[in-house]
Amino acid sequence: MSWRFVFAELLLLFILAMETSQYYQCIQIQFMTHLGMKGMDIHRFLRRTRQGQALSQCTVYRWMKAFKVGRANCRDAARSSQPMKLTPQKLAEIRLHLNGDRTLSVRYLSTLVNLGFGTTQKALRRVMQLRKQPAHWIPHDLTAAQRQCRIDICNQLLRLRARNRDLTNQIIIGDESWILSYDLAMKQATASWLAAGKRRPTKARSNLCVTRLMLVCFFDAQGLIHREFVECRLGIGACVYLGILQRLRRSIRRKRPQQWNNCQWYLQHDGAPAHRANLVVNFLCQTNTQVLPHPAYSPDCAPADYWLFAHVKKHLKGCRFADVNALHHQVDAVLNGIPQVEYQHAMSSLIPHWRKCVAVQGHYFE
Repeated sequence: MSWRFVFAELLLLFILAMETSQYYQCIQIQFMTHLGMKGMDIHRFLRRTRQGQALSQCTVYRWMKAFKVGRANCRDAARSSQPMKLTPQKLAEIRLHLNGDRTLSVRYLSTLVNLGFGTTQKALRRVMQLRKQPAHWIPHDLTAAQRQCRIDICNQLLRLRARNRDLTNQIIIGDESWILSYDLAMKQATASWLAAGKRRPTKARSNLCVTRLMLVCFFDAQGLIHREFVECRLGIGACVYLGILQRLRRSIRRKRPQQWNNCQWYLQHDGAPAHRANLVVNFLCQTNTQVLPHPAYSPDCAPADYWLFAHVKKHLKGCRFADVNALHHQVDAVLNGIPQVEYQHAMSSLIPHWRKCVAVQGHYFE
């Protein structure tokens, strides 16, 4: 290569340095790439000559890669022209598509209305004031009759509370729930900090054949009164529950002697088949046990469901137990570690829950 040719190329490079458009910068990148210059040096040269208008380092490397594989054109490829301006007509189109399907993604919706992703996102969040949230899971699809039953029972309990201001301190809540010997932790709870290059840890999904047992708890505002573990496959039967109630009465007489002597306590349990069996109902009538009604399919009105069992299972998440005895000891440790103030708070929350159930016309609430 003669010195005249090199001088001509350098002169052209100097002239192009006076231009600030991307096209002329690409010509410079192409020329310096053919000279064998490194990408870092090319980017440093553009920053020094362009005074704040140089292409980014990522763009420089992208153009260098294209020139090395044989590209000769220094102009950008033609792009599909999408109208980026948000108009009332576009908003009407977005509303029309959302009325048909509320689960559409922003990217798919942008292709339907022929708008950019950012413009569509701005229309949804800023202009239309929308936000995408997952569905709220509910325990049961309540019918109109079931919602009315929830309203009637909550009103009945509220009227009883109006006559007896100390009702929440006299109620004994009873319920049961399955406890697994291994309950898989939530994915967010398994997150850990890893160094660069380290593979993330793996965690097996829960086994369907895992050992489980039934935890039966009875508690009031002062704390836990009685708890039992029942090892069964299909649940609690009437005979088993009858024996639990007999042992519960002995626990009440021993731990709550004043309420036992004055007969100032109420039992409230849900409408499980074992609770409604004739054997159990006759026993409660013979012992003059006062039973408060509980609306069907209503875990949002049962402190055992929305507080106690959730608290216990939260501490068991991700823990694997070798046998049933180890599971017993851990559950007992969790139950014994609950302070009395939390039991009081759970029982005092019954009244707001009853009122809210009536206010929302029997629907589920959070």
